[in-house]
Amino acid sequence: MIEHGYDSPRGQAAIENINRQHARYTIRNEDYLYVLSTFIFEPIRWIARFGHRPLSEKERLAWFHFWRAIGMRMNIQDIHDEYAQLEQFNRSYEAERFHYSNSNRYVADKTIDLLLGFYMPPVLFRLGRPAVYALLDRPLLNALGLSGQSIWLSRVLTRALLLRGRIASALPLRNKPVMRTQLHRPTYPDGYRIDDLGPEKPMQKRD
Repeated sequence: MIEHGYDSPRGQAAIENINRQHARYTIRNEDYLYVLSTFIFEPIRWIARFGHRPLSEKERLAWFHFWRAIGMRMNIQDIHDEYAQLEQFNRSYEAERFHYSNSNRYVADKTIDLLLGFYMPPVLFRLGRPAVYALLDRPLLNALGLSGQSIWLSRVLTRALLLRGRIASALPLRNKPVMRTQLHRPTYPDGYRIDDLGPEKPMQKRD
């Protein structure tokens, strides 16, 4: 959707597939809305902290309206019209709802493995997980039941990312974006069809 646009044939196919996958489950609208808000605000916060510069107001609003339009196409209700209103909802939801459950940890483990799979072979996941934990904030760590964050590793990685941002600010600006969809994926050596993506059956309910 980012590469081709949400109203392009591939973008529409992606949204239809997302809606088809989510329809298998009973999901509250406020939960849909919160997850949508994370796609908006977490990248903005990450860039503000570690990028070569924060996003401008126009860039933030463009990102907000892009994902708001996707949320509307997913039939999410009551999406806030204003950037600040949705951001306040995002923070209030986390403050009120973040708490530990076994399903949190299960989904987190699978998601972290997916993330690490972009950068290293599975045999090295054991070494990569502590680095991911080191970059998570305390409320999220508590909600995932991850109490073993390495303080020294957190400091080292934070400083390394800040240094990367400074170095990036001194480099020439790219004329074209680097799209991860253009990279080779071992799991799809011959490419893929959007309709074939997603789990084959619903995940079993966990306590």
